[in-house]
Amino acid sequence: SDLLKEYVAAHPDVIGLKYKGSGHKERTILSGDRLDVFFELPEQWVCVEVKGKQSPKDDILRGIFQCVKYKAVLEARRQYQPSGGTLPSVRVVLVLETGLPHEFEFLKPLLNLEVISVNVPEDFVVPSKH
Repeated sequence: SDLLKEYVAAHPDVIGLKYKGSGHKERTILSGDRLDVFFELPEQWVCVEVKGKQSPKDDILRGIFQCVKYKAVLEARRQYQPSGGTLPSVRVVLVLETGLPHEFEFLKPLLNLEVISVNVPEDFVVPSKH
């Protein structure tokens, strides 16, 4: 959901990030994939895959495996383009408006998957582009 993507990009605190800026939306990575939201901090890269409440279960499952792929690609990019300091850690988060379907719970420990449920408040207005 575009609204959910905008909300997470504008509110890094919903995924526990203490960050003053907002995230980049639709950031393309070296594999050609586009990340829904990407926070690029010096010490950590945080990639967020977003699935809104309209997402059917198979789309959520696809999102889970997209997270696995994004993590691998970002880990590889870290090695490929070291900035000369300490390498940032990579964190990938699946943000769901509905929560994780019960039958996918077992995948969390298996795939080392971080899932956060986020609801967009009724009064949220998409920040205007300056």
